[in-house]
Amino acid sequence: MRVMSHAATALWLALLAVPHLRSPPRDGFPFSTFPMFSSGPKTAAVRVDHVVGFGPDGRGRPLGPRWLGTDEVLQAAVAVRGAIRRGASDALCTAVAQRLSASGSPLARVEVRSDEFDALRRFAGERAPLRTKVHAGCTVAPAAARGLAP
Repeated sequence: MRVMSHAATALWLALLAVPHLRSPPRDGFPFSTFPMFSSGPKTAAVRVDHVVGFGPDGRGRPLGPRWLGTDEVLQAAVAVRGAIRRGASDALCTAVAQRLSASGSPLARVEVRSDEFDALRRFAGERAPLRTKVHAGCTVAPAAARGLAP
C-alpha cells in the first residue's frame, strides 16, 4: 500500500512538471504554468486617458468622474477612451467645460488627453508623465461671462 501511495505521488508530481518541461512551455487545462503570474510585464508603461482641468495658475489636475456625467470611475474612463477613439474629444471637452462653468469652478481650461506613465516610477513619487498627447482643449467660461460677477 505504501509503494502505491509513493508511486501515485511521484506520478502526480511528474504531471505537474510536464507543462514546465515543454519547449516552449504551453499553458492549458488541467495543468497550468500560470503565465499571468509567472511572467512579468515587458514594460511598466501605462497609458491613462483622462480629462485634466487647469486653474488660473496653469497647474493641472485630473478631474473626477462627476464632471463626465457619472459617479462611476470606470464609466468615466470608458467615456474618455471612447470619445478619443471616436474622434469626439472636442465634444467631451466642451461638455466638461460647460459643467465646470455652471458650477462656478475656478478652473480656466480643460484638456482631454492621454498620458503615459512609468508605473514603477510613479509609485516611487515621480509624477511627470513620460509622454502626453492632447486630443482636445477648451476654455471654461469665467464667472463674468456667465453673468455671475457682481
